[in-house]
Amino acid sequence: MFEFLNFYFSTAGIDANILHLALTGLVIGFLAGFLGVGGGFIMVPILTIVFGVPMKIAIGTDTFYIVLTALSGAYKHIKNGFVNFKIVGVIAASAILAAQLGAMLCIETPKEMVQLLFGVFLLLIAFNMLIKTNIFNKNKKGGNIQRYGFWTEFREEKYFVSIPKALGIGVLVGGFSGFFGVGGAVLLIPLMLSVLMLPMYLVIGSSLLVVMLSALSGSLRYFIEGFVDIPLGIALLCGSIIGSYIGAHMASKTQPEKLRKVFAVMLVLVGLMMMFKALGIFGH
Repeated sequence: MFEFLNFYFSTAGIDANILHLALTGLVIGFLAGFLGVGGGFIMVPILTIVFGVPMKIAIGTDTFYIVLTALSGAYKHIKNGFVNFKIVGVIAASAILAAQLGAMLCIETPKEMVQLLFGVFLLLIAFNMLIKTNIFNKNKKGGNIQRYGFWTEFREEKYFVSIPKALGIGVLVGGFSGFFGVGGAVLLIPLMLSVLMLPMYLVIGSSLLVVMLSALSGSLRYFIEGFVDIPLGIALLCGSIIGSYIGAHMASKTQPEKLRKVFAVMLVLVGLMMMFKALGIFGH
């Protein structure tokens, strides 16, 4: 059924049905919107395990996918006035460079090691979801005055931003994003809240723009090296846009915590599967 939608994705080297990919994007988008998580760490294992996409092409294609989704979200927050371009500029300056280095490191790392590290990454994400607390929301206003930084204002409150800390955050997030092909918001948001001590609304909006710029940097490196399948990314994006909207709408009317725990357990299983596969415990 729907054989006419079968398509050969030359970069990934797979035959896949466009409708199946769009439905996959729909599910990933729904989970991302409903659980309030990024879709990157869901996308890569699905592409590798379900569709047989080579690990590094899955990561490269995912960075392209993240650029488009983060751009859409950032645009909405810019319109609402929840983006501070000065803060974004400082963090993104180091994140863009670090994403290039992270992507190059991933490309040069043996695929089995990348797969093993990604499995470990999934286990850490699952652990964080299972023991989720609100410690990062308890950010303090202002902070100690330091030499190297600037003051910014949001909703009539002033916040001091340390430039060395912001650059350091950019290095961590950019390197992480470039190597694993994920947005990096899972690191960026807690760090902006707890280290820079900025308010949540400003963090969410500004972090999306940083994620987009960082992912764009990594995506360009993967594209230059031949690890991005653009048609594959677009097919997934078509369903993801709808899914994320439905997921976000349902999350506002339900309590997603139970599903979050079930999803975390599923991530543990997928993470272990990827680690076992990398170690050759079952077939490649």
